[in-house]
Amino acid sequence: MELEVLKLDVNNKLDRSQLEAYDFDIYVANAGIGEAGPLAEIPLENVRRVFETNVFSSLEMTQTVARTFVAKKKGKIIFVS
Repeated sequence: MELEVLKLDVNNKLDRSQLEAYDFDIYVANAGIGEAGPLAEIPLENVRRVFETNVFSSLEMTQTVARTFVAKKKGKIIFVS
């Protein structure tokens, strides 16, 4: 069995586009960042970045993977949260 591990940044458009070039069977969705501190003092832009990473960019990459797996009729997506 051959195993190749790729580290991709869900916020990087180039990484997301390159994902389609690989033939793989398992995708581990492990992106996630956090922001800590008093709620009244956290800059809203930091919260937006957290949502962009944890929700929107992760979903966009997972949708790309899901379409690939549906087309080839095999594959497994694992979410780590």
